[in-house]
Amino acid sequence: MSYIPCAIVLYPTKKLSELAYKIHQDLQTQGTLATTGNFDAHLSLYLLELDTNNIKEVENILNEFASSNRIVSLSAKAVRQGGGWVDVEYTRNDIVDDIQLNVIKNINPLRSGLREKDKKTIGTATNSQLENLQKWGYRNAGDEFTPHVTLARFNDKDIQVKFDINLHEFDDQFTSIGMFEMGDYGTCVRKFFEIPLLM
Repeated sequence: MSYIPCAIVLYPTKKLSELAYKIHQDLQTQGTLATTGNFDAHLSLYLLELDTNNIKEVENILNEFASSNRIVSLSAKAVRQGGGWVDVEYTRNDIVDDIQLNVIKNINPLRSGLREKDKKTIGTATNSQLENLQKWGYRNAGDEFTPHVTLARFNDKDIQVKFDINLHEFDDQFTSIGMFEMGDYGTCVRKFFEIPLLM
């Protein structure tokens, strides 16, 4: 058996993907990025440790899920900076909350323990996050869910970058669901599949 860290995510439209990538490229002029792998704009729903033998089963579950769930419209709320991260945060709504919960509930039985990163940082978890880790293997579930698209992660955790951004350009529809193998800091090392949601 082989275990890898995986991310189940929502993907935005091509327009937002291209905008996020352009900003990601521009931000590289302000510091050294810590991220490895490919930049692929996404909104994380569930990060988990997975046996590679279960990848096809996850795909089957998400294919069935996508056949009965529609694309999600989200409004950008703020730009967040902290710990070297630069993110665009989105306003939660019932639709995206339900999608996350349903995905986690359906995929959790296939999870293989905790990701190595979570094992190392479990001491920093709040009570709510610890409960999530014990139940789902993922600290940012339910009330801890903060929908966002990451634009960059810098080596310098104290960096505060300056860039112009029209937040409303990030108001968008998330049109597909997929899964990839994660590199450091949530980047995509190997994309397994992407499935369109209903229009």
